[in-house]
Amino acid sequence: MRTGLFALTLFIASALSFVAQPMIGKRLLPLMGGTPGVWAACLVFFQVALLLGYLYAHRIAVVPRVHLLTLPVVLLAFGVSTFATGQPLPVIAEWLPRGDDYPFLPLLATLTLAIGVPFVVLTATAPLLMRWYGDKEHSYALYSASNLGSLLGLFGYPLLVEPWLNIAAQQQAWAVGVSGCLILIGCCALWSSKEVTSLRSSTQDVPLYDWLTWTGLAALPAALLTSVSSVLTAEVAPVPMLWVVPLALYLVSFIVVFSGWSEGVHRVVWRVSTPLILLVSVVLLTRAADPIWLVGALHLSAFVGICFVCHGELVLRRPPAERLTLFTLALAAGGAAGGLLVGLVAPLLFARLGMIEYPLALVVACLVRPHHLGHDDNWRTIDVAYAVVIGLLTLMLIISASYLPEATENSEPLIRLAKSGLKCCVPVVATFALVWRRWRFAMSLAAVFLASAADESPSGTVLYTERTFFGTVQVVRSRDGRFVRLVHGATQHGQQRADQRERPTPLLYYHPSGPIGRLFRVLPPTRTKRVGVIGMGCGAMAAYGREGERWTFFEIDPAVIRIAQDERYFTFLATCAAKLELDAGDGRQRLALRDELYDVLVLDAFNSDAIPTHLLTREAMGLYLDRLAANGLLVFHVSNRYLDLPPLLARLAAERGLVWRVDHDTISDPTTGKLPSSWVVVARDEEALALLDRDRRWERTPVRAGMVWTDHYSPLLAVWRREE
Repeated sequence: MRTGLFALTLFIASALSFVAQPMIGKRLLPLMGGTPGVWAACLVFFQVALLLGYLYAHRIAVVPRVHLLTLPVVLLAFGVSTFATGQPLPVIAEWLPRGDDYPFLPLLATLTLAIGVPFVVLTATAPLLMRWYGDKEHSYALYSASNLGSLLGLFGYPLLVEPWLNIAAQQQAWAVGVSGCLILIGCCALWSSKEVTSLRSSTQDVPLYDWLTWTGLAALPAALLTSVSSVLTAEVAPVPMLWVVPLALYLVSFIVVFSGWSEGVHRVVWRVSTPLILLVSVVLLTRAADPIWLVGALHLSAFVGICFVCHGELVLRRPPAERLTLFTLALAAGGAAGGLLVGLVAPLLFARLGMIEYPLALVVACLVRPHHLGHDDNWRTIDVAYAVVIGLLTLMLIISASYLPEATENSEPLIRLAKSGLKCCVPVVATFALVWRRWRFAMSLAAVFLASAADESPSGTVLYTERTFFGTVQVVRSRDGRFVRLVHGATQHGQQRADQRERPTPLLYYHPSGPIGRLFRVLPPTRTKRVGVIGMGCGAMAAYGREGERWTFFEIDPAVIRIAQDERYFTFLATCAAKLELDAGDGRQRLALRDELYDVLVLDAFNSDAIPTHLLTREAMGLYLDRLAANGLLVFHVSNRYLDLPPLLARLAAERGLVWRVDHDTISDPTTGKLPSSWVVVARDEEALALLDRDRRWERTPVRAGMVWTDHYSPLLAVWRREE
């Protein structure tokens, strides 16, 4: 019974802490413009908070029981009273910056004051109760119960909590759960082992080498967690909430290894994970993104393999139970260090280089290997010579591949396969032959990555790269030299013909033959005097501006603004006939601060699959109508591979007695630079949409049964696209 009580308490405390993470992150999303960078910042914050919780547990683990009970009560009472009010982010929200490249510090300060205290105490529960339990044989087994609770909390939020409760109700339920957990913690303290008060003398200092080893082995998976999540959601498949999958696998590795992990299994996992690292390296070197399921599976397989190897090493190197809190403290320190390096330091350090921390982490992973494999692991000078040879080989193969014939329409897959195999597979296979010398192996893989930087991107020549809190944007010239593109992860946000400098034709989703082009063609000048556009991209929409009109672009990413204004790449803004105004910051927030009315208000923040949900809520629709002229039009760009957004907009419009039209343009023409797109136009009455009725492609769609999003209730699963 005692074991069951301790395991249940650990399970509930961990579940509550992991429910809090997406809940508070979702609350912050509207305040930060809905950017996926919020999740990365939240992950860093919670890793640092975990470190503080473990440090707190280590310091009070040997304090008399009266303090063991009173201190958590005081801290949790403060946190619960703050969260139970339903206002976790009161005045602090005003600290969040508008239009900054890296608003990390204000965001971390907001999180600290909103949820820092209760979260630190909850995370301290695991190591604290494991020490109180006092049974050396089962203390580490309780760690699995903690991680299992974390896994349930992580998946329970999107599947069980978010679909049924709004934000305020979620906070109230969370506060009740924390109160119940507090009672269980008190029971565990009263039922704790008598050995707890006499452990002060047994907590000896840990050797520096052991401390650094534990910290490093914990830091690498944490760094990869953030890196893999960013790569998957930005460059492979920008599916909303996809970041949950790597985090779940990360937790699963902890659950498995601390439930029982032998050296034999550990060696087998290492032998399997090593070739997976090289396969992912080939994916990164070739910039492969298709098929999505295979590329995503390779990233996740290599990631979970590295997690098992690192966490398995931690289990096999774990100290006696009397040093348990020091051990968990080192794990938390490593997790915080890995998160900070990738989430905060890397974006600043590699702002012009893109996401290179991922290949760096893979190289470091090559250095982690099981003990007693019978090979010399010491670094030698000759290891550098091997790396130089591999790097030169890679450069020679890249140059040789450039002499292969250019791909035609029929031979393109075969030519690309031959070039990729020559440039990447040969050096990687040569590197794999060195796997038994870890320094030689890691340095050779690093040389392959370094030499491959001289290779041209499959999509063309990268002219410019910039990385901000909102992601990595690149300006790319197509391989045939005809187009210049603005790319954000795996999504193209605009394109211009390289030979059109004066009044260029808008392309991709904004093509003149597409829905938005046909809309502006039929609107008379009297209906477009004042136009607002939320989401700028490369500024392609400005090509529809006419003399006498005033256009305002709202853009949250400062890098996008800088690139769109740079005439070396794009000239849509510079050659626009209308009077232009740029407003930096989240479109909804900036729009609320203005009092002018717009004839046309375009919501173009939805051409990426990671949509900002706060722009499609009941409250947002009310704001748009307040800023819309009497016969004005609301235009929504809703192209999305994973979410079915037009029915949601139809319900939002019908709720207010509005009318709407939908156009799903499926025509793609690479020769003219056109891509398929979906648009929805909303107005107050049918008279305002009379011009669109002449074009049968604008359809009157019926209202489907379903819910509408609000600022406090916007479950993504409710609008997930289903195959017809």
